[in-house]
Amino acid sequence: MAELAEKHGALWGPAHAFTPYFSIYAHHDSLEECYGGLRPRFIELGLSADTQLADLISSHHPIPYLSNSDAHSSSPHRLGREFQRLEGRPSFRELKKFRVVFNAGLDPREGKYHLTACNRCYRKYAVEEAKRLGWRCPCGGRIKKGVKDRILELANASSFPRRPPYHHVIPLLELIE
Repeated sequence: MAELAEKHGALWGPAHAFTPYFSIYAHHDSLEECYGGLRPRFIELGLSADTQLADLISSHHPIPYLSNSDAHSSSPHRLGREFQRLEGRPSFRELKKFRVVFNAGLDPREGKYHLTACNRCYRKYAVEEAKRLGWRCPCGGRIKKGVKDRILELANASSFPRRPPYHHVIPLLELIE
């Protein structure tokens, strides 16, 4: 799909890049391993990561981050939990020229996949303990490596790029209630 998108000049990139179940980093150790020589036009961070965490992986440094994790959701209470402000002319043709001014989203520590945990009882685990248990919780559930632990496993950055700010926000519905 990435090759086809690239061939036709589409904007493309991984959504929910670090989510432990279906993301690229659930199945690959690098962008190159996943996409070969193709370079994504953006990386959508997902609810359990932010700019500071994602920049621990140096191959991300030249790529803009987006925060649209719930843009696909049909659940109204999830809409608007993450967004970014773009600078540029508002037309589809000009979208490639947009510049991210800031990202806003949930504090990653609030994301349900941020820490390593059992997918049945939600008990949190240190990676070493999860390994010792064979990634099986005593309740019978499966333990999944959290976003924070996965990023720390892949971290290789020794310096960091200047990025637009990432603002941690409270979900709109929580403000209204």
